[in-house]
Amino acid sequence: MPEAPPRIAVRPLSRSFGRLVEAAEDTRHRRLDGLDREEVVALFREHGALLFRGFGATREEFLAFTGSYSRDFSRYQGGFFRDRQPVGGNDTLLTVTGSQEGFAIPLHGEMYYTARQPQLLWFYCERPADQGGETTLCDGEEIFSLLSPRARDLFTGSRVRYERHLPDGLWQQAFQTADLAEVERYCREHDTRMAHDPATGSVSTAHLAWAVIPGRSGQRDTFINNVVSLYLGELSLKRGTAAETIRSLSSRASGSSFPIVVRMEDGAPIPGAVIKEILALNQRCAVALPWSAGDVVMVDNTRVLHGRLAYSGERNVYVRLGERAF
Repeated sequence: MPEAPPRIAVRPLSRSFGRLVEAAEDTRHRRLDGLDREEVVALFREHGALLFRGFGATREEFLAFTGSYSRDFSRYQGGFFRDRQPVGGNDTLLTVTGSQEGFAIPLHGEMYYTARQPQLLWFYCERPADQGGETTLCDGEEIFSLLSPRARDLFTGSRVRYERHLPDGLWQQAFQTADLAEVERYCREHDTRMAHDPATGSVSTAHLAWAVIPGRSGQRDTFINNVVSLYLGELSLKRGTAAETIRSLSSRASGSSFPIVVRMEDGAPIPGAVIKEILALNQRCAVALPWSAGDVVMVDNTRVLHGRLAYSGERNVYVRLGERAF
């Protein structure tokens, strides 16, 4: 009996993490729901990120596929960028940050400025950009292993502080409620200090977090956080380039300070030399994924950082944030 043709082809995305999962030539197997669940889970657990290509997934197939591997999808409550919009009436299928603005996004972990981050990120490409717009991924385990002793000691010896200032009208958007008591409850449950200014109606929050996740069950320590992205955001405002790049940061939203900043636990700024070191490692270790229509990417948000290269033209890439269902 002739040997059955392979259903998928699996190839490395980079030297340290990630796999490209391509559909077989046989069109009968070009469906995401035809993939072997145990095989997908095993690949994901080992490699941290999977790019599914050649399956020609529709939006509905993406929703079904993600629903079979994830649960408790997030509506992005408490998220920083409020330009994310629900897609097709589904409040857990969201546009990405700056979905039509074209600016680059530095590598970061999703929502590490909060006490609870989604375990899984799912991206779906309906339409790639005319030029650029690759999603970038980077192994946080590899980044930590390459940090200098000075940078390691800095982030393992002290937490970082994420501070936010939300004017009246914006905190309601961020927390998806106009009930201040609900915001207070949310902050208590998410280990976040909150203050409300009755005179201006603004809300300020502060959250302490480790920038390094200690390794467990044989895993290595992982550098994953929002340190670099927020440092660069604040720097762009000081240089006067933030509004040019990120149009959603209006003068009302940002004023003279970036609406969310990162500091060391004692309030000291992150040393610029350390940021420069991390940026060099990001550039050295990151892989850029060019999009094709119907592509799906599955990302372990406890290990793999993600970002985006600048682009031009319309780009429709959507995201779901959820917990593991395996």
